[in-house]
Amino acid sequence: MLKQAGELTGLRSPYSGREQHYAQMAVIPLPHIHELETFNRRLYEKYRIQIPCVAWNGRQFLRVSVQAYNSEEDLKALVGALRAELADRQA
Repeated sequence: MLKQAGELTGLRSPYSGREQHYAQMAVIPLPHIHELETFNRRLYEKYRIQIPCVAWNGRQFLRVSVQAYNSEEDLKALVGALRAELADRQA
C-alpha cells in the first residue's frame, strides 16, 4: 500500500525500499495541499476514511495506522480515495 501511495503522489517514500518493515504504522508523503484540513474532511465525508493528515517540517503527510479491525479492503479504499482526490487536484 505504501508503494502504491508513493506512485500516486510521485513522492519518495521516507522508508526507501524498507516499506515491508512498516506494516502497522507509517506516513505517506503528500504533495502540497493548500487546505489540508479540508482535504482531511473530504476523505471522511466522501469516503468515510478517518485518517490523520499532518503538516510537519514544511511537508504534509497521511499517518496510516493499521489495527486488527482494518481490512485489506480498507487499505484499497484509501488508495482509491487518494487516486481520485489527487487526480481532481491535478486536473
